[in-house]
Amino acid sequence: MQPKAPHQRPEKLACARSCQQLRSQGGSPQDGVYWFTGMPVPVLCDFSHDGGGWTLLLTAKSRDGWNLLSVRGRRERSPSLDDNYSILRHANDFRDLGNGTRFAYRIETQAEKGRQRWGGVWFAPRSYSFVREAPDQTHVFLVKRFDKWKHKVSGIRRRMPWLNMHVRGGGSGDDPAVLTTAAPTGDGWGTLLEDEGHGAWHHSPWISPEAKNTGKVLYWMREEAI
Repeated sequence: MQPKAPHQRPEKLACARSCQQLRSQGGSPQDGVYWFTGMPVPVLCDFSHDGGGWTLLLTAKSRDGWNLLSVRGRRERSPSLDDNYSILRHANDFRDLGNGTRFAYRIETQAEKGRQRWGGVWFAPRSYSFVREAPDQTHVFLVKRFDKWKHKVSGIRRRMPWLNMHVRGGGSGDDPAVLTTAAPTGDGWGTLLEDEGHGAWHHSPWISPEAKNTGKVLYWMREEAI
């Protein structure tokens, strides 16, 4: 029997449709779990970092249980910064709530050691998808960098994370990428998440030599009104 998820649909939903919309209404919203009007799942909002209004899409505490199915949706009614979780399949719905030409995404790694580590904030064209199965979403713009790194072959690529559907050898050799910024072929650096069934990495190969392991990954988005 599956354990009951802690966040059941309430009788009264939050009077907004996203973390960003709630932020735009003013006041002082608090970090935490919200269930918004018209949304099928509760979400965890961050109002404390990088201007606020961020929706948590994925937490990867470890490689345990991850594959090409679970990366799209995992423990969807239990948003958490401390356990494996994903609502990636709903991310484009939140993207489409924006009225601008772009959206923002944020990646934090080694989050077990603190926030805003070894990642950053990027803008991407509104047409880009969070569940794209091709490595062609390369017109992204880094607007804030966490720690000292640069886009490179042995690290984060200048590419929005994509779902690598060709798991065996597809960009990661013996450590197959599931969600990655890496090219389709190569050494696999810049990978957020790997398939649990292959390879020796406890997390994923990230930036060599500065931050070789991703550690715990937090992946966020915010629709933009620009």
